[in-house]
Amino acid sequence: MKPILLSVLLLLLAPFALCLQVGEARAQPSAEAKLAFDQGKALYEKGSFAAALPLLEKAVSLTDSPNARLMVGRCLKDLGRRAEAYAVLARAMRDATQLADTDPKYKPTRDAAASLLAILEPEIAKLIVVLPDGLRGAPVKLDGRLLAAEEVGRAIAVEPGSVMLVAEPEGQATIERRLG
Repeated sequence: MKPILLSVLLLLLAPFALCLQVGEARAQPSAEAKLAFDQGKALYEKGSFAAALPLLEKAVSLTDSPNARLMVGRCLKDLGRRAEAYAVLARAMRDATQLADTDPKYKPTRDAAASLLAILEPEIAKLIVVLPDGLRGAPVKLDGRLLAAEEVGRAIAVEPGSVMLVAEPEGQATIERRLG
């Protein structure tokens, strides 16, 4: 290869190499995230689910890791918070499935999340919130929790029993509905 062509090729590849280094550095969990995950996992394994949960949630917030999210889902399930566990485990499974295409180490995470979802499926209810045309875009709360815009019109895992929906359209009266 001619020296000029090699120089141009190296110049073109340099930004790519820099992106790889930045991406690799970002993929490595921080010492704080690793410590939170390790401590949370150890507490979980001792059966201290309530103590493990905030540490594992911290690990998720710092890394967005499907592995940490799987552990959060396990804690929530073991604490009896089935609907929350279902939502967290569904996200862990989706994320691990995407990552498993390029990194096989996420396959066990995907499979574990799928197994737990199958166990939880008969224990939860699902609700789809659909707003009429005049209320589209209005903030909606489900049992006091503000729904994200993408949750409206999609199945949401809820605990079986009664739920309270509150829509707060701008400039209109608040609408409340108890279901179940």
